[in-house]
Amino acid sequence: MVDDSEVVRARLVALIGEAVPRGVDVHAADNVDAALAVLERVEATAIVLDFHLLGEDGLDVLARVRSRTPRTLLVVLTNDASEYHRRECVDRGADHFFDKSHDFERAIEVVAARVRATRGS
Repeated sequence: MVDDSEVVRARLVALIGEAVPRGVDVHAADNVDAALAVLERVEATAIVLDFHLLGEDGLDVLARVRSRTPRTLLVVLTNDASEYHRRECVDRGADHFFDKSHDFERAIEVVAARVRATRGS
């Protein structure tokens, strides 16, 4: 999961870690370069990506991550959940687009469901 807020990263890591089967590693990064470095080492089942990261345009970030992970579930979780951004993110490869203020738990459910389906548990 990629978010520049330490508080949000910690919360997501904890909640996703509780929602997925034991033995599943949950990785976190505070920027895209750190996330891409993780993706060099592991094959991600799902990625949760904040639309706005420090110094990064959300649509560029999405394109960079999607190009590296074409089959990985890509979930955008953001506070900037305008209809424009939703359409643009989906058009550029996001599988899901959620508002942090209303859909936080739903994003976790979607990720956990994909992990369980992939692991067959």
